[in-house]
Amino acid sequence: MELDEATLDGTWTKDNKGKPQFFIINEAIMSKLCILGQEVEPCFEGASIGPVQFALEDEFKQRVYAFMEKMQEILSNEGGTPVFNTYAVEIGDALWNAIYDWLWMNRRDDDLCIHGIYEDGDQKFVILRNRKDLTYYRLNFSISDENGFVAEGQLE
Repeated sequence: MELDEATLDGTWTKDNKGKPQFFIINEAIMSKLCILGQEVEPCFEGASIGPVQFALEDEFKQRVYAFMEKMQEILSNEGGTPVFNTYAVEIGDALWNAIYDWLWMNRRDDDLCIHGIYEDGDQKFVILRNRKDLTYYRLNFSISDENGFVAEGQLE
């Protein structure tokens, strides 16, 4: 699931040491959604996809229902191609936590959030945004099994 940043309203909770623990979403518009299949446990209780009633043109209704039938067919056939999410779970979460730890230790006065993590050739970098004045910053970094997350230089 991908949330639209412009409509996202939420806050980070902090542990007893003041480090970010988890993000509480108060309100957001979902801009993208990936359906993993019936054999995958929903990410939150009561999540499901079912028939939808539209008050729109008949042609549009037919296209939507045809799409839903095709989706149901795919889901009933073992969910199609398996999706591997090792990066998101094993690297992605740890990387985001490492970046927020670095921010907490080095930039406590800023109200910075991660806008995105990118790669340009071999150079990895994170784009950060100040929530107050909407200023963007770039922080180059490296990550390895031996050293973990290492920031290279300062925010640009």
